[in-house]
Amino acid sequence: MIRYSLPLYKFTFLLCVFIATTPLAAAEVDFSFLTTLGYTSLDRDSKINTNFRGDDPFHPVRITAFAESWINPRFGVFLEFLWDQGAYHSGGDTKPRVNGAYAVARPWDTDALLFKIGLIPWNFGAWAPRTYGDVNPLVGIPLMHHYRTPASSSTISATYDELRDRTDARGIPILYDACWPFGITAFGFSGDFEYLLMLTKESPSSPRSYTSRGGNVVGRVAWNPAAAFTLGTSFSFGRYLTRDAGMLPEGTETHDVMQKIVGADLRYSRGWTEINGELVRNWWENPLLDKDLATTAGYVEIKQKISAGLFLATRYDRITFDELSDGSGKKFTWGYNLSRFETGAGYNFTRNILLKLVWQHNNYEDEGDDVDLLNTQLVLTF
Repeated sequence: MIRYSLPLYKFTFLLCVFIATTPLAAAEVDFSFLTTLGYTSLDRDSKINTNFRGDDPFHPVRITAFAESWINPRFGVFLEFLWDQGAYHSGGDTKPRVNGAYAVARPWDTDALLFKIGLIPWNFGAWAPRTYGDVNPLVGIPLMHHYRTPASSSTISATYDELRDRTDARGIPILYDACWPFGITAFGFSGDFEYLLMLTKESPSSPRSYTSRGGNVVGRVAWNPAAAFTLGTSFSFGRYLTRDAGMLPEGTETHDVMQKIVGADLRYSRGWTEINGELVRNWWENPLLDKDLATTAGYVEIKQKISAGLFLATRYDRITFDELSDGSGKKFTWGYNLSRFETGAGYNFTRNILLKLVWQHNNYEDEGDDVDLLNTQLVLTF
């Protein structure tokens, strides 16, 4: 995407120069790689898991490279690169890209207040650290973090009839895990609590909203009374339309139209069992209608170890759209309600070699054909 080219490469170049010119005695650069090799059958041509830039966790080859360096105990830099070969090994529908490039600062001898600045990961909810193939016990990611709803960041529907006609459109997701924003995060840890406040140019759902004036705020607080239990809550507030979005009423600017999200997350583990879940409520404002475009999404995931290397995992996932009324008074949901059931098994041959067999079933509850994917994936880390 053109918008990343100049500022991202300047920032990445400066980080690389900073690392390269730092004496080796003072700082070392740690490199690591994550590779997933997979084969998908059944409805393999479906784009239900595909992101804006063509990458997809079900694609045959994906390589993520990481570079990390702590220049000194108070300052570190982190880079992340992704190459997704595409659906048919061609590489023509995707391009290598920098996923993340940010610095971490620890100004004082305490973890009560730290900072990230640059191209930083989203911190809404608890999913982001588990999105990688060696941590995610399945292959897909939750619907709330990628599924493209009928909502649009470039235009808004002027009537409920227009909105009803967009029911099957592929617009923006509630949260877009695959595209990190430019911004700054202040975060910290105190006792049983962790907390953060994040300021970005982009909204969590719309990467191109950076073109509009204003920004976005994300906040999160989590309670960790024990290593096996975390309860968190998050919020997000900011504009989501692009600068050239059309159909706005007179006197309304794109930065006046907001997206609001609230959410909760839970993690619990005991013995060989681990449970994770998230629930979000999302509103996209539409100044031409008397109601917001609202959605609710959530998932519950269970991972059960069977032996030292073998585990089973299941995730139930659902996204629903609020009911509205068209010009004739007929009720309709402004998107197709979708439920997903994903289950599978994995075996760790070594700490660096993981094999998964996963089935994903997607059920459009109102209409449309179901989508089934069967994937075998080898995960290599080094």
